[in-house]
Amino acid sequence: MAKTGFFGELRRRGVFRVAAVYIIAAWLVIQVADVFFPAWNVPEVALRYLLTAAILGFPIALVFGWLYDITPEGIQRTPDANVADESSELRRADYVTLAILGIAALLIFYSISGNIMDVTQDRGPVVAQSEKRANSVAVIPFVNVSDDPSNDFFCDGISEEILHRLAEYREMHVIARNSSFAFKDTGLDAASISNKLGVRFLLQGSVRKAGGLLRISAELIDENNFQIWNQTFDRELTDVFSIQSEIATAVAMSLASEVLESRVGGTAYEPDIDAYQYYLAGREYLRTRTPDYQSKAIEQFEAAIEIDNAYAAAHAGLGMAHILSFDPTHYADRRDIAAASIARALELNPDSAMAHAAQGLLLSDPVAAEHSLRKAIQLDPNVVGARVWLSNTLFHQQKYDEQLRERELALAMDPLDPRLVSGVAEDYADRGYFEKAEQQFLRMQELPRPSQLAYSGLFFLYDNYSRHVEMISAAKQWILAFAQPGSEAYRLYPFLAYAYGRVGMFDEADYWLTRAEGAPTVDLGTATRRAYTLLLQGKYTEAAGVIDTALGAEGVELTRASPFVRRVAGAVQIISGRYERGVALLEPVLEIVDDLTVNNTDIDFIQILEYAHRHLGNVSRADEIQEALDRFFEKRDASGTGRDPASLLSAAQNHVMAGRHEDALATLELAVESGLRRYYWVVHDKRWNVVR
Repeated sequence: MAKTGFFGELRRRGVFRVAAVYIIAAWLVIQVADVFFPAWNVPEVALRYLLTAAILGFPIALVFGWLYDITPEGIQRTPDANVADESSELRRADYVTLAILGIAALLIFYSISGNIMDVTQDRGPVVAQSEKRANSVAVIPFVNVSDDPSNDFFCDGISEEILHRLAEYREMHVIARNSSFAFKDTGLDAASISNKLGVRFLLQGSVRKAGGLLRISAELIDENNFQIWNQTFDRELTDVFSIQSEIATAVAMSLASEVLESRVGGTAYEPDIDAYQYYLAGREYLRTRTPDYQSKAIEQFEAAIEIDNAYAAAHAGLGMAHILSFDPTHYADRRDIAAASIARALELNPDSAMAHAAQGLLLSDPVAAEHSLRKAIQLDPNVVGARVWLSNTLFHQQKYDEQLRERELALAMDPLDPRLVSGVAEDYADRGYFEKAEQQFLRMQELPRPSQLAYSGLFFLYDNYSRHVEMISAAKQWILAFAQPGSEAYRLYPFLAYAYGRVGMFDEADYWLTRAEGAPTVDLGTATRRAYTLLLQGKYTEAAGVIDTALGAEGVELTRASPFVRRVAGAVQIISGRYERGVALLEPVLEIVDDLTVNNTDIDFIQILEYAHRHLGNVSRADEIQEALDRFFEKRDASGTGRDPASLLSAAQNHVMAGRHEDALATLELAVESGLRRYYWVVHDKRWNVVR
């Protein structure tokens, strides 16, 4: 080896040849897997496992290439260059070496194949490809080919308006906005998008806006990328509304005559073009659901209304933005503004689907809300948000079959809508199917522009199942996903603090709460998380002081704060021993009826209220609350829901409150077996003192 040098010896032994063959073979395997894995429903992460296997196997191939040659006679030893006439026959030591190399290769293969099988099985149920209806179409966002990137709002708005015009043809199955817009800028071919959405036709195009001039190019293609129709429109900007109608009519004519004849709806209002552009921007902010989307949406809708006060859709959008606004200190004021905006929208256009949907979202009475939401759906079946909110109102009326049916109808129209996927994931979680729920949220995070629901949903899923390490990681990912300059991602810091508090990492929790408290704007949500962290440490008086101080600093009248803030304030008062004050805060904001349909958080507040009444000697009121709770848990058990650890803890607490101590401990044990790890909460919860 000294004469030839190390690299010369590598060449003599054929190591370079072995390395080249190995790399080419590994590359071919990965390329084949990249083609066939999607067809076999194997997730993309499996490719990373294959790449890992290829990297781990490379040193084994090099060692083999150094020691041995593959000849027509079989595997032979590579003779030493410094030993003359050395035999190439294998020795006992060679068989041991080959066995070791073979075992190492098998271990790598076994480990990687096992991981691939695991990720394939953990994906949850495979969603069957939807049958493609004869007149099914999806509108892919038109491309902005203008020099100004800010025109993206305008281009997306045109695409969505065309979608709504197409939806007026009732013989046409039009995929709703959230799903079709998920493919914006993805570069996927027509066949892939068609299969994922379950449609036969795609409408796509481009928009160029320069000053007062507008060029819109549109084409209708089928699932095989065959062009059915295309046209370019060169018009004044003010003609955008007529262009949208012309495109929808042309698409309908291209499909079938019965489609063209199935159009319903009257002439749409044509607003001022500048107001229209502000409206499109506001509507897009409502869609994105970033942490600060509400304030930006409100600003855009108000600008549209200032230009065109008769624009009903802008008034409805303003009302919806105020309803969705995360502002617990001015909760009632926001709802008052929303009510006035919605009333104005309905006055201007009684047939505004968006206004009726906003009205349904605003109303607290589920029966009245159902009426408004069904009216919205009747006017525009493609308002998927109305179906989501309708399913929620049906749940609160215990109409579970109807709730499921509405959710399924919504999914058929918008199979990739984050709100719908989130709802399905929550259903899985409530029934104890953790892995299926987790996969739904992770799938949402893989979309080009994930909704905040993809992160918040996963965070609270981990919370309910006491997956604290994953919960902390999810909180960090949630913050990073919205940490762009100028954003309000600091509003998410208290959630990370909350996660640290769950595992007793109170210094870390304090660090993130302090950062949140030093932000440009601080809301009561930060104070409630601070109070919660103190409760986890058994510091009841300090927790109550935090809430009192925050309310005083904000100058907030509790009767004008959000129900959640009032509930937290009341609960903290009760836990700290101020029973009368806590009852006065809690009782007005908790609707305790015979048929409760509430979540675990509300159940906890109701149980705390009962605890306070018993300490105050209000036995009859406490018994009434307990009877309502018992009925709730009986119905929940019969429905097959409430199987997650957090729900089981809630059931155990109910047994404690009812004095059924053995049942309480048995249910708590079941919750622990299911994954519950809320040590600090249970240890410092006074309601459990009777069984310690």
